[in-house]
Amino acid sequence: MSNYSGKFIVIDGTDGTGKTTQLQILANKLHSEGYEVELADFPQYNTKAGGMVEEYLSGKYGEADEVNPYAASLLYSVDRFDASFKIREWLQQGKVVICNRYISASFAHQGNKIKNALERKLFFNWLSEIEYKIFNIPKPDLYLILYMEPEISQKLAHDRQREDWKGKTKDIHEDNIQHLRQAAQTYLAIAQEMPDFRLIKCTRNQEILSREDIHYLVWLYVNRILNTGQIAKKSPDMQAVSDILINKGKLTPNLPELTDAPKISPNICPSPKKKKKSSASPPIPKIKIITTIGLRPLTISLSNASTRRPNCRYARMRTMPDSIYSPLKIVPYLHTARI
Repeated sequence: MSNYSGKFIVIDGTDGTGKTTQLQILANKLHSEGYEVELADFPQYNTKAGGMVEEYLSGKYGEADEVNPYAASLLYSVDRFDASFKIREWLQQGKVVICNRYISASFAHQGNKIKNALERKLFFNWLSEIEYKIFNIPKPDLYLILYMEPEISQKLAHDRQREDWKGKTKDIHEDNIQHLRQAAQTYLAIAQEMPDFRLIKCTRNQEILSREDIHYLVWLYVNRILNTGQIAKKSPDMQAVSDILINKGKLTPNLPELTDAPKISPNICPSPKKKKKSSASPPIPKIKIITTIGLRPLTISLSNASTRRPNCRYARMRTMPDSIYSPLKIVPYLHTARI
């Protein structure tokens, strides 16, 4: 993490996932919360520092897989070095800097050209050394990787109209579906392996989450690091929340309460008072436990073959994360036959 008074957050990911849109939505949210916000965007199109990157993407030096990943990465590194001075100044002023793509983009788009896993890791180490130590560019507090299947993302990337690169006619990354597939796999790998990276899946069963729902997932991470200075641990939690959003088809109004829901006590059934035995066979009590929140209704019925205390347990959705427990409603009723 950075040693500045401000916070540095990067939004990156596969093409077409709406990184620029999420950048703007997050900036508006932070402004409404009272934060001072600055935006950065890479590559810096239509600038001297980003000029050679434009030439590379236009195919002047060859197709994507024909250009050495080390050479291509240096073009992007120089561009980031040029912007690092204003980013550092913003962070020193205590502002929140949100960046669209950063060194993570080079990890994915250049690292995917290296097939050997060990050699790819050596490339990541080399590039980190170049950028963070030699060029001394600011290191982000948090990387959020937006992920979408390459076939979907390529179509969305082609359908959008780019306004940041004037006169653009070709992009050797966007036009190459094989390159996008390999970059997507590398994004998944770095999100799992690198400590400051977190993955946000933008689709579920080929359905695209709404921009509001994606923002909600982004905000869960950003709000945590702004208030505690710590990144939320890597766990299935975010994917579980993502699953809820796509299955419900809309943002759940009380969803923030789920992350703070207390664990249900295992002693949910009070011990019944002892009663005198009667000659008539008493009806057998039965407990029906129904979840009130979850991906689908879950009913658990517990009963004993005698009149002893019913089995008392608690239930939670298997598809829910460990920190999110489903509140339980106890519904007692009488069963007329012996079990």
